[in-house]
Amino acid sequence: MTTLEVEILAGETVIGTSQITAWDWGMAVAGGDFTPTENYEAERHASELEGEARLPEARLLVRTRGGERVTCELVQVTDWSKSVGDHGREVALYGLELADHFGGPPAYE
Repeated sequence: MTTLEVEILAGETVIGTSQITAWDWGMAVAGGDFTPTENYEAERHASELEGEARLPEARLLVRTRGGERVTCELVQVTDWSKSVGDHGREVALYGLELADHFGGPPAYE
């Protein structure tokens, strides 16, 4: 499975990293586990915190580790870390041109 190493930003500040994979080709969605940096604040950056939907204070952006902007419609961080620990965070990118980053969809037999 192809992955893409990305940084998640609030403005110009890196708040976390992820190795995303294509989740749904038909819906143009990719995502992966979210690893926060010291700049991440769940109350300010998460779109869902412990099951509660919320509006983040800043629009989240994505770039590759090489600094290339990853264009998508929406970036959402879901954070359940208080309930389940550090592995309870994920990031989802919606409206992503998957073929630009992952090639074509998997072949089904």
